[in-house]
Amino acid sequence: MKTNKICSIFFLIIALFTACTPAPAPTPTPTTVPTATSLPRPTPTPIVYTDIDHDGLSDQNEAKIGLNPNSNDSDEDGLTDYDEITKYYTDPANPDSDNDGLLDSEWNERQEHTSTLYVKMRIITPFNTESMNDHFQDINVIEENKNNLLFELIFYPDSYHIVEELPFGSIDYTTQNFQKFLEPDPLMNFDDEMTSMVQGEIYSNSQDLSDLDVLESMFRWEKGRVKMMPGTTDKSKPYPEPFLDIEITEEDEITFPSTPIMFSGKPREPEYSQFYSDELHNREWQMENIILGKEMFLNKSHGSCGSTANFHSTILRSIGIPTRIIQTVPVVNTSSTSQMKLLDELPNNVKSSLLSQMGYNHFLVEAFIGGRWIRVNNNTYEDRFEMRGAFIKIIEFDSWKNVSFARTWGYNRPYELIEIDYNEPIHKSYIHNLN
Repeated sequence: MKTNKICSIFFLIIALFTACTPAPAPTPTPTTVPTATSLPRPTPTPIVYTDIDHDGLSDQNEAKIGLNPNSNDSDEDGLTDYDEITKYYTDPANPDSDNDGLLDSEWNERQEHTSTLYVKMRIITPFNTESMNDHFQDINVIEENKNNLLFELIFYPDSYHIVEELPFGSIDYTTQNFQKFLEPDPLMNFDDEMTSMVQGEIYSNSQDLSDLDVLESMFRWEKGRVKMMPGTTDKSKPYPEPFLDIEITEEDEITFPSTPIMFSGKPREPEYSQFYSDELHNREWQMENIILGKEMFLNKSHGSCGSTANFHSTILRSIGIPTRIIQTVPVVNTSSTSQMKLLDELPNNVKSSLLSQMGYNHFLVEAFIGGRWIRVNNNTYEDRFEMRGAFIKIIEFDSWKNVSFARTWGYNRPYELIEIDYNEPIHKSYIHNLN
C-alpha cells in the first residue's frame, strides 16, 4: 500500500513537470528565396527617380542645378536640358551660353563648348537623315536623291548618356509607338517557347532587377556559352556578311538577291563566288547558326556584326525590352590613299583614336534602357561615345523587312570621306556633377 502511494506521488510529479515544460518548437521548413547573386547592383528604387518632363534628367537632378522639372528645355533655346548637359556642354539655364547674341541651338554655336569632329561625306542608299541626328552626331544635308546623300556631320566625342536603373517591367510599352520595337519578324523570330527559355536561362526573380541588370545578365550568360562561328573572324578572307545579302518579301519570305553593283560600280562576281560554295557558308547552315534569331539562341551561336545584332535583338524583344537595329559606317575608307591622307591634318591622338576601330560598316542594337535608347554593342552597352572609331549612324529600323542593302551595297565600302576637321572648345564647358 505504501509502495503504491509512493508510485502515485512519483507519477504525479512527472505529470506536473511535463505539463509545465514547453514542447520543443518544430523545425521550420526552409524557405528558398530566389536571388540573383551574380548581379552586382542593389534592388532599384523607383520612388527616388521621377522625371515629369521626360527629358532624361531626374527631377532631383534638375532641382540640384536649378532647372525647370516641368520643361525639357528650361531656357527655351531649342536644345533639351539633357542634351545641353550630356552632349553640347552648354548652359541649360541660359539660351545664349557665350552671350554673343546667338542661341545655343545654332549650328556653329552648339559646337563651341565641347570638342567636335567635322566630316563631309557621301554615302549611298539605304540611309535615313532623321536617324542620323542622334545623341552623338548632328547632320546637315547638302544634297540628297534616292541613291546618294552628300552631307556634313558633327560628332561629339565627349557625348555620354545618363543611364538610370528603372525596375525591369515597370515601363508601359503598349503604345503603338513602342509596339513595333517588341514584335517578331522573319529574322527576329522569337515565340512563347523562346521567351520561356530566355526567362529560365538568363535571369530570375525579375522583381529585383532593373532593365539594365537584365541587359548585362544577357552578356554574362553569353560569355563562355555562345560560339562565334568559324570564318566570321577570319581576317584572311572577306567573309560575306549575310545580312547585307538578305531581302524579305511582302509574304515574309527570306531571299538572297544577287548584289548587282558595289560602290565602285564593279560587279561582285566572281571575286566572292568561291565563298558561296564553301560548306560553312551554305544557306541552310547560315540559317541555323548565323541568321535566324531563335535558332541562334537554341544553338548558342552567332556570326559577325549583323548576326550578333539580330541575336541580341531577338533575345531582348522576347522578354519585353524594346530594340531597334542600326547600321553605321566609319568616317574613312582605309583602303583609299587619298581619303587616308585627309587624316594627316588631325592631331595625332585624334587620328589614332579614329583608326583604332576603323573597318567596314557595323550593325549594332539600340535597346530602350533606363527610359532612353542606348547602343548595345557586341558585349556591352555604350553610354559614352569617346570617338571609338567614330562610326556614323546612317539608318535605324524596327524590322529587317523595312530595309535592304542587297541591291546597292555589295562588299566594297559604300562611303567616301571628302573633308574632315577636329576642333577643341573655344568657350567654357558647363560640366555638371550628377552622381
